[in-house]
Amino acid sequence: MKRTVALLLSVLLLLALGACKSPSSEPVPPVTGGEEDLPPAVDPQPEPEPVPEPESEPVVRYWNPLTGQPMPDSYEMTRPVAVMINNLKPALPQNGIGSADGWFEFPAEGETNRIMAVFYNYQDIEQIGTVRSARDYFLDYARPLDAIFLHYGGSPQAYKALKRGDLDAFDGINGDVEKSLYWRDKDRIKNAAWEHSVMTSGEKITATIEKFKKRAVLEQELKPLYTFRETPAPAGEQRAEFVKIPFSNYIAPSYEYNADTGLYERYQYGKKHIDGLTGEQIAVENVIILQTSVKAIPGDDASRVTVATTGSGKGYYCSRGTVCEIRWEKKSDSSFVKLMDAQGKELAINPGRSFVSILSDRKKITLE
Repeated sequence: MKRTVALLLSVLLLLALGACKSPSSEPVPPVTGGEEDLPPAVDPQPEPEPVPEPESEPVVRYWNPLTGQPMPDSYEMTRPVAVMINNLKPALPQNGIGSADGWFEFPAEGETNRIMAVFYNYQDIEQIGTVRSARDYFLDYARPLDAIFLHYGGSPQAYKALKRGDLDAFDGINGDVEKSLYWRDKDRIKNAAWEHSVMTSGEKITATIEKFKKRAVLEQELKPLYTFRETPAPAGEQRAEFVKIPFSNYIAPSYEYNADTGLYERYQYGKKHIDGLTGEQIAVENVIILQTSVKAIPGDDASRVTVATTGSGKGYYCSRGTVCEIRWEKKSDSSFVKLMDAQGKELAINPGRSFVSILSDRKKITLE
């Protein structure tokens, strides 16, 4: 009996397992809706490219009073130095002169002339010179700059003006600065002359200012010494691609305009005016010529001259290969010169370096 029941249970179990199997081994596709139920196909959109932020204008901390151009970021209101540069032919080439921010050129005794080079950023200049003695009229252009005046000796008139005490000066002859500030170039002593050998440097100037506790920074905010154009333009309608300034038969510097650079290239003694350190020719945006009264000092044993620096007079402004007649006015020996056009309106000059020549109103300037 038990055996029969077990057999029946086995049969029933086999039947149940067979009922669980699908009648077909083919897979049954899932039930889906019609095409109308599908979402529309969407093309992937490219990500938008990032829009670059506009570059901000560089912030100019200080503008150069003599050039109207930005000062280097390293500039920290340092007082300029005004160095008396020997411009006699045996003293050439002059070292460091091409690094100046501006130049002022006056007649001197014996039909010679001399240059005062002004440097705002002098610290890294290896050599400046040769340095020569002072004349009083140069001081009238150094005072308005609040410059430290460097010279090696001077005329009686210059020493009298220096005694006023309104200008810091480093004299290599009458003073204690010679050993710390100046040295003599041995090659120039040998090949030129003793008086054409005095040199200084940016490093020595910096150390001497500190050693003698001179004020190293400007007391007042930098202000432009000239009125500068916002957009450069020709000086006038008359062409001036060649300019000659006859101080005398001995020295008559000239300029040739280079249209490719927009600069006037300077010549003197029939050759390019070269910086001995760099080998580069002096080239400037502006040539400014101021004519005034120049007279011999009666009884002077060295045939020195006196130059009228205050008052008013006529002159020329050359830039971009053109020239215009101007008027100048200087109210005092401590004020800077003011430039006006022929009608007496304030003259705006192009930004850039200017070479200023002050000479006799009896001299005829060549402008071609």
